[in-house]
Amino acid sequence: MEKLGVIETKQFISVIMREKFDYTKWQQQKFDDVSSDDFNAAAVAYAKENPIQEVTPDQWDLKMLEEIATDPGCHEFVSADDAMKELGLL
Repeated sequence: MEKLGVIETKQFISVIMREKFDYTKWQQQKFDDVSSDDFNAAAVAYAKENPIQEVTPDQWDLKMLEEIATDPGCHEFVSADDAMKELGLL
């Protein structure tokens, strides 16, 4: 979340939970033939062309931030499968 920010993390989790695919495997295969220099150059170019838009946190974001600050359980990693089971989606 530190790298993406609250909004982007929430959006990322929403996409991953909607789609039925192995994100880790996809990332590994997607970049198998890309050198680290080429990857870095592409990432820098993308960041310049697509700056992150700053937005005001909504009530949901503020609640999540409050829970992160006050609930030690919010700092635990939960796998995608466990999260989906907990949410009743599996």
